[in-house]
Amino acid sequence: MTEDKYWHRLLIHFYNRNYFRNGLTLPFIIGSRTIIEPDKELQSISELLEEAKKSNVYLSVLKCDYIGELVFSISSLTDFDIYGGFENIVDIDGDFKEKINFTQFCELLENEYSDTIKKSMYSRNSLGKWEYFTDEIDLPRLKELN
Repeated sequence: MTEDKYWHRLLIHFYNRNYFRNGLTLPFIIGSRTIIEPDKELQSISELLEEAKKSNVYLSVLKCDYIGELVFSISSLTDFDIYGGFENIVDIDGDFKEKINFTQFCELLENEYSDTIKKSMYSRNSLGKWEYFTDEIDLPRLKELN
């Protein structure tokens, strides 16, 4: 079931608690599994997005002005009809419309974020630097999902 997926629980929980402005970065989402499901392996970006697609979950993507990165959140068919996109990806900013398909989108994101994830740098701070989850904010919030 979709509700059991760590990434779905994370996005819903953080949204319901107003823990983010526009969404979460892929490194944050993927890295959260080390806290939420510490006995499981990290997913690749492609695995995560493919799992969301197979689960019929719409994900919105947009560039967050605050951290300067792409962020994702749970979306809907209604949003898809308004903003457009491809497959289950709602392209809020219109940056990817008609330019790329789902596979190319996954490859683009893998190229952008895979090294960051491999270095366990999951959280983007306001100074524009990637770091591990913060002790003060990120970790306590993630532990709420245990």
